[in-house]
Amino acid sequence: TANGDGCSSTCIEEVGWACTNADCGQTSCREVCGNSFQTPGEGCDDGNIVTGDGCSNECAVECGYVCDASAPQSCDTVCGDGILAGDESCDDNNTISGDG
Repeated sequence: TANGDGCSSTCIEEVGWACTNADCGQTSCREVCGNSFQTPGEGCDDGNIVTGDGCSNECAVECGYVCDASAPQSCDTVCGDGILAGDESCDDNNTISGDG
């Protein structure tokens, strides 16, 4: 098998995955959301499964946020992107103060 699918090329379970074995069958691996380790199918993994903090309970980056590459990931709102998110009280699609 190839690395990056949950079961390494040396048949070791990879970090961020959970693998189960079927009776006399192939191992099935799935990504684990909320474990602080971003796997290929996750847009983010901030170490929890809480929605509204930038990384959803399904490990997708939420609208109006960007997430860094640290582990666990930290997600922040983007001021000036026109999307009201997180603790922003307004977002008028720019970062010019005094324009209403």
